[in-house]
Amino acid sequence: MAVDVFTLHSRDINPFDYDHKYHDDDFIPLIEQLLEYDHWAFASPVYWYCMSAQMKTFVDRLSDLLTIRKDLGRRLRGKTCSVISTSETPNAPECFETVFKLTFDYLGMDYKGMLYGDFSDAMDDSKLEQLVVGYVDLITKS
Repeated sequence: MAVDVFTLHSRDINPFDYDHKYHDDDFIPLIEQLLEYDHWAFASPVYWYCMSAQMKTFVDRLSDLLTIRKDLGRRLRGKTCSVISTSETPNAPECFETVFKLTFDYLGMDYKGMLYGDFSDAMDDSKLEQLVVGYVDLITKS
């Protein structure tokens, strides 16, 4: 299965602003690219029970698609999405996944679930392969 990766740390995405003063950043062009895909996988390690700062900024900016760019926001409906995450605990905190679930539900996106990897011990190739195979099964089931 081939995938395309879009990294947030290499993009200039400004924080959400009610006055929409950031219109010249990379957010809308990135969304326009992403809308060409049927499935979006959001990847972030768990940082203090939450997603990374870059991911939080991106998620906050999705509000633009409900206000100033509703034309793009409507195109999110029916897209499938999932989350990929890691940490050093046996399970991700429930609050970590809840933010994604509620956001996707609000946007009309079909949430398929989360792949979570516990890296508190060494991750051997067989365990990693099991996780990836399980994730592919998760996102491809109807």
